[in-house]
Amino acid sequence: MGTLTTGPDMPFSDYARAWLDGHLASGYICEATAEKDRHAIEAASRHLGSLPIGAISADDLAGLVLFLRTQGARDGRGLSGTTSRTVYLVVRQVLSHAALMGHVGCDPCAHVRPPVADTDERVPLAPGRARALADALVAGAPSAVKAAGLLALSCGLRRGEACALRWDDVDLAIPSVTVSRAVSGPMRRLRAPKSRAGRMTVPVPPGAATALSRWRREQGGGDFVVGGHAAADPCRIGKGWSAWAEGNGFPGATLHVLRHTYATLLCAGGADIVTAASLMGHSGTAMLSRVYAHRVDERVLAATRGIGSALF
Repeated sequence: MGTLTTGPDMPFSDYARAWLDGHLASGYICEATAEKDRHAIEAASRHLGSLPIGAISADDLAGLVLFLRTQGARDGRGLSGTTSRTVYLVVRQVLSHAALMGHVGCDPCAHVRPPVADTDERVPLAPGRARALADALVAGAPSAVKAAGLLALSCGLRRGEACALRWDDVDLAIPSVTVSRAVSGPMRRLRAPKSRAGRMTVPVPPGAATALSRWRREQGGGDFVVGGHAAADPCRIGKGWSAWAEGNGFPGATLHVLRHTYATLLCAGGADIVTAASLMGHSGTAMLSRVYAHRVDERVLAATRGIGSALF
């Protein structure tokens, strides 16, 4: 981590911002992650802001948890358990750094339970719904948001990766797409992946490749698949996609849900967990292990069906 010219008397809000600036400048996190952490620090600072970093106690952190759940939002409303947990974990990183630098005598987080996540996991589309959505995406006139939807559903791309994809990264003869960058932050900066796992070449199903080829002709020029002459804003594309999905009978099917659906279909299709994680751009298999949980009932039924046939 970067060296900070700070001390135990520095207010939490100032220390946390300095920590985040150093974390970003050192390359440990990308701009998109830094933006999320800034919001978390802002929320925590509404309760801890003026306290010296070296004086924060377990009681202060317990009070922070209660504050976040009851009045942590800007408008004074309580935050969800999931959001509160995210804020708390950023605070824990800040205090861990302060302890490492000798500004905190002992870890006050050791005696405080973090908030419990309470947001339901996004449910992937059922296979039939996924097929219906794929049919809708390849039918009719192509568009930028439909191209983003195709890349998320049929290739598993994150929206930032889809917005950064250039036509030079697309091989319609194989067909495949090569992911080597993503759009990050409101300034639409192109950044390299956070790990080697983020650089991958993903096969494109033939139907999606045909639709992308039509979109390229319709687009009439430009380097970027989704944005044309410049990288598209992921937030704008995400909102545009959600509006399209709502208007075409797929409410709630965000681009992230489509990526989640891609992962689930990979696992259901028999892909081993390491290969599936590689195609998703993950350096580990934890996320895909959770995806397998969606298939447990079907896999158990399939595995035990032979018992019934043998016995009865």
